[in-house]
Amino acid sequence: MKTDANKLIALYKKMLDIAAKEQKEIAENNLDKIEHYCSLKIDIIREIDEINNGESLTYCSEKNDELALLIKQIIVINKANAEALSKKRNEIMSELSTVQRRKTAFRAYETCA
Repeated sequence: MKTDANKLIALYKKMLDIAAKEQKEIAENNLDKIEHYCSLKIDIIREIDEINNGESLTYCSEKNDELALLIKQIIVINKANAEALSKKRNEIMSELSTVQRRKTAFRAYETCA
């Protein structure tokens, strides 16, 4: 179990680092890098799944405060990232809607002219 806990801590530290980098890229609207970080997180999750044999993850996080804290930090950052991405998506959709309305208005103007 100790080795599993150490491996999980290392993976979750990696995940926390990636989540922080992803947060920076979200703030800077670097969508291609955000996608890259998402695929890195998926790879780490796969590694965690390989280690997690049954209740190993639950057991390790209950017995290891460092691991539990890392998981909580990742959850907080991922939630903030999801909210920021949702906000950006809403902004983009709003801008798209405005462009579509202007395009429709322009077509109507051209038809009447």
